[in-house]
Amino acid sequence: RKTIWTRIGLSTLTFVLWHPVNAWAFNPGARELFYDPVFLLIVAALGVTCGYAYVVSRSLWSAVLIHWATVVLWVLGLGGRNLVLS
Repeated sequence: RKTIWTRIGLSTLTFVLWHPVNAWAFNPGARELFYDPVFLLIVAALGVTCGYAYVVSRSLWSAVLIHWATVVLWVLGLGGRNLVLS
């Protein structure tokens, strides 16, 4: 059980750290948002959710679907695209 949560924690940490790296290296328009601690906390919650979904389902597709649905909702429903492109 401890090993599972350690792995979820490490994958979540990697997921969270990827966002500022992505903004720095590939998407400068997203820097303000992707460096924001509140946004990164939300990303961490999503990372734990996706990691747990993977453990429960034993399928990467469950995590992919959760991530995809969250991003689509954020971009289309909550104006996320405007935050990244402004």
